[in-house]
Amino acid sequence: MMKRSKGSCSGHAGQSDQSYGTPVSCNGRICSQIQALKTVEIKARVQGHIKERLFTEGQRVEEGQLLFVIDPRPYTEALKKAEAELASTRATLAKAKKDYKRLRLFRSRCGQREELIPRLRQAGSGS
Repeated sequence: MMKRSKGSCSGHAGQSDQSYGTPVSCNGRICSQIQALKTVEIKARVQGHIKERLFTEGQRVEEGQLLFVIDPRPYTEALKKAEAELASTRATLAKAKKDYKRLRLFRSRCGQREELIPRLRQAGSGS
């Protein structure tokens, strides 16, 4: 919604209005200025470079309307890195599970703990 205020006009176009100190347009009969009654501050939810602006200055916009498109490349790269780290962690977990299963099987075949430690040392030395 816009507010229209009448200013003092002495007949020159582009003259400053004393009440607002901004240029006003005069056509010889009416001198006026338009000022928004309500303005809002726009803050991004994420950081990034603006790729595209989807509105024009002064255009009426609705709540929830997409106003900007942010460059997705940094987020795409971060996602790929996180997915690679997840795959690596899953592979490490799978190996640990196999090692644990193999160790339990080895221990069940060796019997007593006293027999297990020398056999593990022997297996580790490669003899």
